[in-house]
Amino acid sequence: MADDDLKIFISWSGDLAKSIARVWHDLLLEMFDRATPWVSDLDIEAGARPLDDIKRELDGTSFGIIVVTPENQNAPWLNFEAGALSKALSDATTRVMPSLVNFTSPSQVTSPLKQFQGNLLNQEGVVKILKTIAKGVDADWSTKERTFSRAWSPEYEQRFNDCIVNALNPAKPSTRTSEEMLDEVLTIVREIQRDIPPKPVNGPRFAKADWAIGPRTKGAADSYILGVLNESGIKPTQMMWLGMVDGLDTYEVGMSDTYNRKHRRILDDLVARLRKEGLNISYHFLPTQSADATHSK
Repeated sequence: MADDDLKIFISWSGDLAKSIARVWHDLLLEMFDRATPWVSDLDIEAGARPLDDIKRELDGTSFGIIVVTPENQNAPWLNFEAGALSKALSDATTRVMPSLVNFTSPSQVTSPLKQFQGNLLNQEGVVKILKTIAKGVDADWSTKERTFSRAWSPEYEQRFNDCIVNALNPAKPSTRTSEEMLDEVLTIVREIQRDIPPKPVNGPRFAKADWAIGPRTKGAADSYILGVLNESGIKPTQMMWLGMVDGLDTYEVGMSDTYNRKHRRILDDLVARLRKEGLNISYHFLPTQSADATHSK
């Protein structure tokens, strides 16, 4: 593989990760003459990144760099793009490479991104990522190493550090509304559901074996609905996809009865808006003891 084949997808979420991604973009251009790194300039937090652009850029991608911070590691968009990269790339465990910002150890990553081999954002971690890319394109690292030594200090080391320092005193961020988070979820769900045929509901409405949050849930929108609920401070204990009911993709969500009226209002707003978009969520509250017992399984 030659340098002109080197297409690198850089994923980010949040202002700090975006600024780090841009530095990675410039460093890759300097290290590999015909590299084509891609960084979206759209606001990922508003759910505005076009999925058609992502699909187009994934076509022919050779490597993926995911800029991960403690704050964004559970962001739905970041995990969505990481999942898309892992499906698009052969040998994804080495070609999908998280760049860990403000971590002291890769073991601190607790999101699904921990399945990939993360590297800290320091000289050693940056070199590991660049060596992996060089190996993948049959480039002589001894030659690339000289290029890196000239570029790293003072320019790129300083630029990475400046991004982190500037993020310590950010402007007060605007609070995401439930409507904004819902728009983000629905954008993803509509794209995914295009290629998924509806599944009929057979048998009893509830099946105890299906009560789970994880691989046993069957609907396409599971992880995204959970992401919005979690960002709203709601952590379901149970979730089940019921299939297509009255033309709507339908889910049943169970949670502890300790949630207060504020959370119930958030849930009601979410249910009403989702129904307009072709998704139906019903919810019920479990006694605290029962919810804890189910969650521990």
